[in-house]
Amino acid sequence: MRIIEPDPILVDPILVHLIEGPRIYAAGSALAATGSVLSDTSTGLGVQMTDGELKEIVDTAHGLGRKVAAHGTDGVNPALRAGVDSIDHGTFLDKTSIKLFKMTNAYLVPTLMPGHFVPLSMEGNPLYTDAIRQKTTLAAEGSKKSFRMAQEAGIKIAFGTDTGVTPHGQNAREFELMVAAGMSPADAIKAATITASELLGVSAKLGTIEQGKLADIVAVAGNPLQDVNALMQVTTVILDGRLALHHYPEPVILAVSQEAHTECAELRRQWPRGRPEVY
Repeated sequence: MRIIEPDPILVDPILVHLIEGPRIYAAGSALAATGSVLSDTSTGLGVQMTDGELKEIVDTAHGLGRKVAAHGTDGVNPALRAGVDSIDHGTFLDKTSIKLFKMTNAYLVPTLMPGHFVPLSMEGNPLYTDAIRQKTTLAAEGSKKSFRMAQEAGIKIAFGTDTGVTPHGQNAREFELMVAAGMSPADAIKAATITASELLGVSAKLGTIEQGKLADIVAVAGNPLQDVNALMQVTTVILDGRLALHHYPEPVILAVSQEAHTECAELRRQWPRGRPEVY
C-alpha cells in the first residue's frame, strides 16, 4: 500500500474552513492504524496512515470529548505520537513504544486471548488462508513479549479480551493468560476494575466498591488471589445493587414461630433451583 502525504497547499485552507475538504467517516470502537491480523490480505501489519492523518483524527475526537483507542501492531508508535488514549493489542512494542507510553500516559489493553486461542483454531480450518496464518503466528509470538515489556516498565495496563475473535462467555480466560505471562492475580483484577474504569472515564461510578458508586459486584467460588481461575466460576452477580444472578444451592433457613415458618416456606418456593436464574 502506497501512502500519499497530504498536500499542504490544500490542507491549510481546509483547516481554516476556506474550502470544503474530504471527510473521514469512521465506525467502530477503535482506530485501526495498521493492517489486521485476520484480514485476508498479505499487506502485512505495518502502519497504514500517516502521522498527520492519525493526529488529525485524535485531535478531532478529543475536541468532541471522546477518547481514542488505537488498534495497532507496529502502528503503536505513530498512534502514541498522535496522542491516543490507549493501544489495543500492542503486539510489537519496542523501547521507543515504552518511552511514548510513559510520555503520553497512555494505557495498554493487551488482549492476550486471540494470540493464544486463534492459532489453536486454525488447524484444518480452510477459512484461514496462508496470509492470515503467517500474520497470526507473528502476532502470537509478539503479544506475550510486549505484555512483559509493558509490565516491567510500569505501563498502565487495562483488561480487554477482543472477544468475538474468541468465543463469548470465556472472557475470564484473559485473567489466566495475564497471570501466566507474569502478572500477579491482584494486578490482573486491578486491570479489570480500577484501571479499566479509569481508562473508560467512569471511575467516579465503577472500579471500586465505595459508598456512592454503582454496586456492581460478583462473587466467585474460591479465592482468585490464590487461583485466578476462580474468576471463571461466578456464583453471584449484583448489578447496580440488584441481585441479577445466583448459583448457590437453596439456603438453610431456621425459624421458631409459625409465622416465620410460613414466610420461610414462601422464600424456599421462590428461591432459584438448578440452573442459574435471571431476575
